[in-house]
Amino acid sequence: MARSARGGGGPDRVTYHVLGGDGKGDGSWAWVIDGTLGNADDAFELLTYHLLRLGVHAATELTLIGDAAEWIWNRADALRKSLGLTGEQFHEIIDYFHVVERLGEMSKTHCADHWS
Repeated sequence: MARSARGGGGPDRVTYHVLGGDGKGDGSWAWVIDGTLGNADDAFELLTYHLLRLGVHAATELTLIGDAAEWIWNRADALRKSLGLTGEQFHEIIDYFHVVERLGEMSKTHCADHWS
């Protein structure tokens, strides 16, 4: 799993950890947290570096998890290609808490008149 902090005017944080086949953290791998004072492109370059160093090109799957920020998803396909992964190997997921947050915002805006 790989995460990056916000894409606004830095600093940006990149965090990743390895999951086992059961979806839980693989304790044989240490978490990596790194950062940059650069922009979102710099954060993704840093993420790419760490994932290649980890050997992700040999992975059967890679899942990118993040919030709903466009700056993340606008760079996801370029990340996949730079890692040499196929579309079948690369998964993009918006994390649960951000989905709930966005749905809550949407319901307040679009459904307020229908719910009491």
